[in-house]
Amino acid sequence: MLQKIGSVLFATLFAWFFIATPEVLSAQQTAHVAYLEGQIHLQTPLVERALLQIGDELPSNGVLILRDNALLELDLPAGRILLTQAGSYELEKIVGRSTAPSTRELGAMVRTRIRSMSFDSPSRRGSVAAGVRGTEAESSDAALPWAGGELADELVAEALAYLDAGLYLTARQTLEDADALGAEGPEFSFLLGYLSYLTEDLPGAYRLLSRVSPDPESTYYETHALVLAQLHYDGLAFSEAIALLQPVVETQLHAADDIEFEPAALLVLSLDAAGRSDEARSYINRIERSQDPRGAEYAEQLRSLGVAR
Repeated sequence: MLQKIGSVLFATLFAWFFIATPEVLSAQQTAHVAYLEGQIHLQTPLVERALLQIGDELPSNGVLILRDNALLELDLPAGRILLTQAGSYELEKIVGRSTAPSTRELGAMVRTRIRSMSFDSPSRRGSVAAGVRGTEAESSDAALPWAGGELADELVAEALAYLDAGLYLTARQTLEDADALGAEGPEFSFLLGYLSYLTEDLPGAYRLLSRVSPDPESTYYETHALVLAQLHYDGLAFSEAIALLQPVVETQLHAADDIEFEPAALLVLSLDAAGRSDEARSYINRIERSQDPRGAEYAEQLRSLGVAR
């Protein structure tokens, strides 16, 4: 009996070694788990269900199953995405979307727009030189959009200066120091979430940016909606991305000039991915007819990507 078991085991191992050469294994591994929260399973033709852990390599024929309130950050060949909605996800489709020209080009366009944002502090802005906090700051009678003591306010102003200088990690660390000193409020949460996104902490960005809905009265409204919608779009949560972007785009398309077309382009791709092609085409036409002459260029770019055909 033991001899028979040994023969079967040897045959199985031989077959696996023959089939799963390093080249084949490399081709099968399409992603790995960068971070997770909650209960998430992997299902394959050979495995009924396996509980995922951080660092797990995932085969291309796998299906991911997320429970409610679960988060899964995947490291893919084309970058990282965050899955936040409960449901089943085929890895082959996720990888295919992440490498599709439309997703890559739009993602690059939106991320360039996000990184180009400049924030003027409504409070005091300290001078920043060689990474050392300035000792002088202009006083302001404007109400601060975040609560905190004097030192926390100075740290927020300093973080904004670092942000404008493109020193994202330093800016985020400075905001975290302000957080420890009691700085809080919707706009503070936005700034910390925004910097988490810029420093590629997708779970942290999602938690902070989804904590409150983007406020149309806020200075950061459009950027808040755009960053959170980009996270949703990359994570296949198209309905959530659409809900965030439509109010922004409707307002902008009614503006006489100075339209930001990145939110509209992301809305078009989200509608198309959600199977709402007629609405996507309608927005492309409206972008093209906008008073801003760049609208025709954006519309042509979207059509060239094969959107809403």
